[in-house]
Amino acid sequence: MNGRSFPALQYLQLPIHEATLDAQNLHFIAPNLSQLRVSGLHYVSALLRSAPLQLFSNIAVLELTSFYYSQETHIHHFAAVLGSASATLQVLVLREGYFEVDLSPTSLRKMPATFPRLSFLALEAVAEYPNAEHGVIATLCRAALALERLHIVGTGFSPVHGYLHSGELQFPSVRFLRYYIPEDTNWNNFIPAFPRLEEIQVSGGDPTDMLRSAMSMDVAAARDDGITAWPHLTTLVLFNAHEYIAVRFVQHRARSGHPLSSVTYAGWFGAQAEQTLKALAVAFIPLRKSFADGEDYTKDWIEYWRVASGELIPQPKRARR
Repeated sequence: MNGRSFPALQYLQLPIHEATLDAQNLHFIAPNLSQLRVSGLHYVSALLRSAPLQLFSNIAVLELTSFYYSQETHIHHFAAVLGSASATLQVLVLREGYFEVDLSPTSLRKMPATFPRLSFLALEAVAEYPNAEHGVIATLCRAALALERLHIVGTGFSPVHGYLHSGELQFPSVRFLRYYIPEDTNWNNFIPAFPRLEEIQVSGGDPTDMLRSAMSMDVAAARDDGITAWPHLTTLVLFNAHEYIAVRFVQHRARSGHPLSSVTYAGWFGAQAEQTLKALAVAFIPLRKSFADGEDYTKDWIEYWRVASGELIPQPKRARR
């Protein structure tokens, strides 16, 4: 591939490093390349070192899996790649990566100021330098002004959790969120960060405190504006939520005039919870469906885990002619 041109190439996936392949082989020309998926420390590093920036000028989908950036120059190259793709990028997936650099503000200014078309961002097990004052992830999120779908998957080691729980990040345009709950979540800052949220799917930790906080915020604001916790929320997917609190939350939304249209349980629940949810479905007509046990996930929930494992991500939108 080195030095060659591939004018018809639109999709390229590079697997985990094979010792027989030279990193310099990534120096090629593909003016119509729109989807690029790269896995493994070898290829992800080589991508930044040797691939010409023109390779990314038409990219709509970029997925990087297993990367480790330990020098400030690595971040400069990473920023240059994103800058080249910033005008066309619609889907960005960063998975199993580590930005182990305490960056200066000057370095972060090399990151693109905006991604006008980025609508889907997935951050799975992505970590940063501990206690870094200036973070790549926060800078990236702030530049995603048109973001509609956000996936945050992984352990509490991810810096995104800290940004959300401290109120440092806001996502005013996000409508769909998949979130892995870490320990010690500050829901009072987390909930207002997503004012346009329509669907949330949570896994990991116990979402009981999330539901309690949402109801408490609504009660506190009842004299003024009514619902304040996700006023546009219609779809809820819970994994291992406490039965009683989950049912209370569904009742609360219906009685407050903001009923949920879809409720899915994924986990272990007793027969009483099943009967209660059936009763709710009858009592509150706007609640159309449904309950599910651990073996009956919604289609979207299955897609969530496929995204997390690298098997499926949304397709880019085609430009209107």
